[in-house]
Amino acid sequence: MSTATNGAPPSDGDTAAVYVEVDRLRPWKDNPRLNDGHPVERVAESIARFGFAGPIVARPNGEIIAGHTRYKAAKSLGLSVVPVRYMDLNDTEAHLLRSEEHTSELQSPDHL
Repeated sequence: MSTATNGAPPSDGDTAAVYVEVDRLRPWKDNPRLNDGHPVERVAESIARFGFAGPIVARPNGEIIAGHTRYKAAKSLGLSVVPVRYMDLNDTEAHLLRSEEHTSELQSPDHL
Protein backbone atom coordinates (compact mmCIF):
# COMPACT_ATOMS: atom_id res chain seq x y z
CA MET A 1 0.00 0.00 0.00
CA SER A 2 1.22 3.47 -0.71
CA THR A 3 1.31 6.32 1.75
CA ALA A 4 -0.65 9.53 1.32
CA THR A 5 1.19 12.07 3.42
CA ASN A 6 -1.51 14.69 3.02
CA GLY A 7 -4.44 12.26 3.39
CA ALA A 8 -5.61 12.85 -0.16
CA PRO A 9 -6.85 9.97 -2.30
CA PRO A 10 -4.32 8.43 -4.68
CA SER A 11 -4.47 9.79 -8.19
CA ASP A 12 -3.73 6.64 -10.20
CA GLY A 13 -7.10 4.96 -9.56
CA ASP A 14 -5.47 1.53 -9.20
CA THR A 15 -4.34 1.83 -5.60
CA ALA A 16 -6.39 -0.38 -3.30
CA ALA A 17 -5.52 1.61 -0.18
CA VAL A 18 -3.23 4.26 1.19
CA TYR A 19 -2.10 4.92 4.75
CA VAL A 20 -3.76 8.05 6.10
CA GLU A 21 -3.53 9.90 9.40
CA VAL A 22 -6.44 8.65 11.51
CA ASP A 23 -7.37 12.23 12.45
CA ARG A 24 -8.16 12.99 8.78
CA LEU A 25 -11.15 10.61 8.96
CA ARG A 26 -14.56 11.18 10.49
CA PRO A 27 -17.54 8.89 11.08
CA TRP A 28 -20.39 8.91 8.60
CA LYS A 29 -23.48 10.57 10.04
CA ASP A 30 -25.61 7.80 8.48
CA ASN A 31 -23.70 4.92 10.07
CA PRO A 32 -26.48 2.74 11.50
CA ARG A 33 -24.31 1.05 14.14
CA LEU A 34 -22.82 2.41 17.36
CA ASN A 35 -19.81 0.04 17.25
CA ASP A 36 -18.93 0.53 20.88
CA GLY A 37 -17.70 -1.78 23.62
CA HIS A 38 -16.95 -5.44 22.95
CA PRO A 39 -16.87 -5.30 19.11
CA VAL A 40 -14.26 -2.51 19.22
CA GLU A 41 -12.19 -4.44 21.77
CA ARG A 42 -12.27 -7.61 19.62
CA VAL A 43 -11.28 -5.75 16.47
CA ALA A 44 -8.52 -3.91 18.36
CA GLU A 45 -7.13 -7.26 19.54
CA SER A 46 -7.20 -8.55 15.96
CA ILE A 47 -5.48 -5.45 14.57
CA ALA A 48 -2.82 -5.63 17.28
CA ARG A 49 -2.16 -9.28 16.47
CA PHE A 50 -2.55 -9.42 12.68
CA GLY A 51 -2.74 -5.84 11.41
CA PHE A 52 -5.54 -4.68 9.16
CA ALA A 53 -7.22 -7.42 7.11
CA GLY A 54 -9.01 -4.79 5.05
CA PRO A 55 -8.90 -1.02 4.69
CA ILE A 56 -11.40 1.50 5.95
CA VAL A 57 -13.57 2.76 3.08
CA ALA A 58 -14.01 6.52 2.98
CA ARG A 59 -15.16 9.26 0.68
CA PRO A 60 -12.47 11.64 -0.64
CA ASN A 61 -13.50 14.16 2.05
CA GLY A 62 -12.54 11.65 4.80
CA GLU A 63 -16.07 10.58 5.71
CA ILE A 64 -16.02 6.88 6.62
CA ILE A 65 -18.49 4.72 4.72
CA ALA A 66 -17.39 1.31 6.00
CA GLY A 67 -14.97 0.43 8.75
CA HIS A 68 -16.23 2.44 11.71
CA THR A 69 -15.31 -0.35 14.12
CA ARG A 70 -11.79 -0.58 12.62
CA TYR A 71 -11.53 3.21 12.96
CA LYS A 72 -12.53 3.15 16.64
CA ALA A 73 -10.25 0.18 17.30
CA ALA A 74 -7.31 1.96 15.67
CA LYS A 75 -7.95 5.04 17.80
CA SER A 76 -8.17 2.89 20.94
CA LEU A 77 -4.77 1.40 20.06
CA GLY A 78 -3.29 4.87 19.57
CA LEU A 79 -2.47 4.25 15.89
CA SER A 80 -1.56 7.39 13.99
CA VAL A 81 -2.21 6.00 10.48
CA VAL A 82 -4.69 3.49 9.04
CA PRO A 83 -5.21 1.96 5.59
CA VAL A 84 -7.99 3.67 3.66
CA ARG A 85 -9.59 2.98 0.32
CA TYR A 86 -11.17 6.11 -1.08
CA MET A 87 -14.37 5.79 -3.08
CA ASP A 88 -16.28 8.72 -4.53
CA LEU A 89 -19.84 7.49 -3.89
CA ASN A 90 -23.16 9.31 -3.73
CA ASP A 91 -25.46 8.66 -0.76
CA THR A 92 -27.37 5.84 -2.47
CA GLU A 93 -24.17 4.03 -3.47
CA ALA A 94 -22.70 4.52 -0.01
CA HIS A 95 -25.78 2.99 1.62
CA LEU A 96 -25.63 0.03 -0.78
CA LEU A 97 -21.94 -0.58 -0.07
CA ARG A 98 -22.50 -0.27 3.69
CA SER A 99 -25.43 -2.69 3.50
CA GLU A 100 -23.38 -5.22 1.54
CA GLU A 101 -20.49 -5.03 4.00
CA HIS A 102 -22.86 -5.49 6.94
CA THR A 103 -24.43 -8.55 5.28
CA SER A 104 -20.96 -10.02 4.71
CA GLU A 105 -20.07 -9.45 8.38
CA LEU A 106 -23.20 -11.29 9.50
CA GLN A 107 -22.19 -14.29 7.39
CA SER A 108 -18.73 -14.50 8.96
CA PRO A 109 -17.97 -17.46 11.28
CA ASP A 110 -18.17 -15.16 14.33
CA HIS A 111 -21.87 -14.61 13.64
CA LEU A 112 -22.86 -18.17 12.73
